[in-house]
Order: sequence, then C-alpha cells, then structure tokens
Amino acid sequence: MSYTWRSIQQAGWILQKGGLWTIGNGESINIWQDNWLPDQEGFKVWSVKAEGTSQTHIKDLILPLSKAWNRGLVSKLFYPFEVQQILNIPITNTSYPDEYCWPKTKDGVYTVKSGYQAVQEWRRKEQDPSTSIPMENNPIWTNLWQQKIPPKYTHLIWRILHNALPVRNNLSIRGIKCNPLCPRCNSKVEDINHVFKGCIWAKQVWFASQININFDKQHNINFTDWLTDAISQTQQDSATRVVCARTATEAEALGLEAVLREINRFQGPDAETLGLADECHETDCYKDRDIIIEMDAKQVVLAIQKKNYPRVYWGRIAKRCGEILHNSSNISISWVRRTGNQVAHNLTDH
Repeated sequence: MSYTWRSIQQAGWILQKGGLWTIGNGESINIWQDNWLPDQEGFKVWSVKAEGTSQTHIKDLILPLSKAWNRGLVSKLFYPFEVQQILNIPITNTSYPDEYCWPKTKDGVYTVKSGYQAVQEWRRKEQDPSTSIPMENNPIWTNLWQQKIPPKYTHLIWRILHNALPVRNNLSIRGIKCNPLCPRCNSKVEDINHVFKGCIWAKQVWFASQININFDKQHNINFTDWLTDAISQTQQDSATRVVCARTATEAEALGLEAVLREINRFQGPDAETLGLADECHETDCYKDRDIIIEMDAKQVVLAIQKKNYPRVYWGRIAKRCGEILHNSSNISISWVRRTGNQVAHNLTDH
C-alpha cells in the first residue's frame, strides 16, 4: 500500500467527523445520520426521529414541483431551533448531485494542514469540559428547543451553555491579546459568569426585570448552572423567557452588544451570491437589453468567469448563476473595486 493511500485512509475519520454535505438533489444525504447542518455543532440534527417517520433523505424534505423546502414538514419533524437553520439553507439546483465538502477551507477542499488544525481544536474542546454540555440523553436541549422563543435567542442561550461567546477571558485563552478586564466595571475578568451575573450592570438589569432577581443574594451559584436549572424546569416563565425577552435590548444600552450580537446567517460570498441569484432571475424582464452586472466580490466574479466553483454553498449558488449568465448573450459580469460600487451599497443601506 502506497504512502499516499495510507495517508488518505488515516484522514478518513477526520473527513467523516468534520466534513459537510452541501445539498443538491438531496438523494445522498441521510437526514438523521449525516453532516448537513452548516450552523450546528457537529453538523448533525439533534432532533430525534419520531416513530413512524418515513422521511430518511433530504430529498424527502423538498417539494418536487417548486424545488423548495417543505416548510410544514420541516416544522413538524425538527426542533424549532433547527427548523430555522434548515429553511435558511438555499436549494440551488436539484439537478446537481449532493457534494461532500470540507468547510474549514475557503474552497471546500480538504488539506492536511486544515485537518491537523481541526484535530487540535477537537482535542482542546475535549480537554476543557466547561465548553460543552453533553447532548446525548440530556433533557435540557429538548426543553430549550421546545421553548416558543425566536431562534436567535435560543442560539444565544446555546452559546452561553457551551461557553462559546467572545468574552475577553475566552479570547485571552485562545491567544488573542486583549485586556481581560470587564470594559464596563473594570474590576473583574470578563467571563460569561461576570457578563450575565457578576457585573454591577448585569445585576441592575436582572433586578429591574419583571422577575426582580437579586443576584447579590446568590453568590455561590454560577450563571451557567443557574440557567441550566431554569431551562430544565417546565414553567416557561423561568429565566429562559427573561434572557430572551429583555436582554437583547437592555444589554445594548449597557454596552453588551459585542457579546449579544446576532450572527448573520449569510455573510461574505454567501450574501453576494444570493444577491446575484436574485438579479439573475430578474434579467428575464430585460431580454431586449444589454446588461452588465458589476460586483465587488472578486472571488465570486472570478469563479463564474473561469467556471471554477468551490465545493461550498456559495460555490453552488455561483454555479447556478453562471449557467444563467453563460446562456444569456445579452448579460455579462465584471468585477469593480468596492469604491466603484459605493452607490449600490448606499442604496442597499436605505
């Protein structure tokens, strides 16, 4: 057996654990076993397959005529938190097969370096038990996903419980040079417990809330433990509601927006290609005119011009757009610097 083949075999488990399916026709992806949710820890669904469920592959969740998600079926089968993630995944072209990619590189192609970095990251998480609450057989996740609250707040709570927020203590641990003290009180290290419970500003928010909690009388309990206990209870007027209903607005006034900011699902090339897709569909109205599409996303333009599409979601969308553009003699695409495209950006901001 050659050295190259042995290396490929040894990397197999890494690709299986850290790889991600991008959706085409949905025929190759097992809903309940494969990695296909790009925003989920581990990329697998956490929803439990209900007894009698006949849907096994992604194609079973896609409407055959409209080639769109079957929203009713998705809402029925998955936790609310996962429903929003699934509906956010673009269905680009069901004539393409599904593709397995490596999401830790820009082009979706596995490299030895990125594989090594992924293994090191997994080992760090295993050695730091505070960064994760076990998913298996833990009722807290079922209780959390069943809460009737906006998905972005469910995501925030999930990140709190996994110690996955960019508070200064976490940044310092990961080698980023910054002042570890809380920028609001300048008296204690800014970790998750301090941000949501220990800081004088956080205490004022809780005391002024509808449930009127005084954390000065609860010195010995960690915020993550307190939140876990609250979510585990059946009453919906527990801490879950308070965190979700009040914190996002009140924290902004207190300067906590860096911790509580919503992570936009579509950023960078994903957003650019989705915008381009909308434009391509509208060009049917202008078949009698010559159209030049100018974009400042250079990698997207080059991918379309060279017909070299990365194995990631924006690559799939770009490929679909490229087919439309190449089949339309009156449409061309070119790259311009961001300064040359400033008018368009100003218009989208208003």
